Amino acid sequence: MPLARAVARAGGSDFCGALRLLLPRAAKRIPQDLTGLYGFVADQDLLAGPPPAALTPRDLSALRGALKGAPAKTRAQLLATGDILAGRPAAAVKRLDGARHDYLRAAALWLVADKTRSRAPLAAALKAARRAVKQLGPRRDVLLLRGQILLELERNDAGLADLRRVLRADPKDWRTRLGVAETLTDMYRYRPALAELARVERARGRPWWLLAQRARLKGFCGKPQLALADFDAALAKERRGSLLAWRAEVLRALGRLEEARADLDEAARLDPVYAFTFELRGRLRLIAGDAAGARADLDRACRLGPSHTMAFAWRGEALWKLGRAREALADFTRVAPLDPGSLWNPGTGRVESRADREATFHAELAAGVRARPGDPWTRLVRGFLLLEKGRPAEALEDLVVAAATTDAAARERALALRKTALSRLGAA
Repeated sequence: MPLARAVARAGGSDFCGALRLLLPRAAKRIPQDLTGLYGFVADQDLLAGPPPAALTPRDLSALRGALKGAPAKTRAQLLATGDILAGRPAAAVKRLDGARHDYLRAAALWLVADKTRSRAPLAAALKAARRAVKQLGPRRDVLLLRGQILLELERNDAGLADLRRVLRADPKDWRTRLGVAETLTDMYRYRPALAELARVERARGRPWWLLAQRARLKGFCGKPQLALADFDAALAKERRGSLLAWRAEVLRALGRLEEARADLDEAARLDPVYAFTFELRGRLRLIAGDAAGARADLDRACRLGPSHTMAFAWRGEALWKLGRAREALADFTRVAPLDPGSLWNPGTGRVESRADREATFHAELAAGVRARPGDPWTRLVRGFLLLEKGRPAEALEDLVVAAATTDAAARERALALRKTALSRLGAA
């Protein structure tokens, strides 16, 4: 009987295998396991979205019918698996409250976090994943899940260790190797990441997504001409807004700003919800001196990609240039410290080191303080940035002025920052 065999498979934690027995018409759409939902196929920024749902509402209805007579715990677990495969992880979490299975619960919570762009469920997901490793042993799917959750929590060394354990067991697992390359990229270890991509290329050839990721890494390694060649090859195979946006970044680094703008305009038409397109176009508008146009693009980038910290940094600069220091401070507060690496100076239109870029911006702030010595928001911006640079004594001078204002909102922030500055001076 299919139900008896499915119950046996579920007892061994082979939930996808159980569903294939119960839903023969959907069997080809059901993956071998759940790793494809949270594993690495290619950079999700480039792919622009999760894989499509494997099951439909009609499949879920059929599954409920097929599970009549199954033990309550098994029924809850398989219905939760169906919810996960149908793109309904929140429903899966609710089902699993009464039928605990740590692996399924961790997977569902991780997918809720991914779908809602919220970090809140990740701590619970990690606890469940750790219990699942103890219960099920170092299975590929369990280690990949725990590793992905750790990476999302920015615990890159621990997450990378889980991925490498999977690779030691199966060196031919190119998807996990791709995940290692992505993790190394996030850790700014670009050359080892390129070496991992070369191994993926030997296994998979040169699909567009691999060319695109290799191009990004070559750009990060300071080889923009080689990066441009790979982006051109990727775009010849797949014309996507995300690829055009990343090629525009390389063109920007080469000083080919008109071509970069043309790529970004096309990218915005092809994919109007890809945040990086509008972040970069906003930056180029700042370079051209169009602070109002830059703000419009950067507003959109911040709405589409609230985790893109540099979009807020650049919007802060646009707001500052528009004379809106109070709003600029709110953006700078979200960002500090500035992203490592090179940044454009909108005033000169050239790449500067981070130190040079910050020096230029501090010079602009100093000019603002000289022009408006009693403006509390200008003082707050500079005081905040000086604190972030580890210069509390200098910050305190600005914050004392800001705290003396009659503007209640500025005064509240200034007092809080002044307390921080004093505590750091006391610790020193």
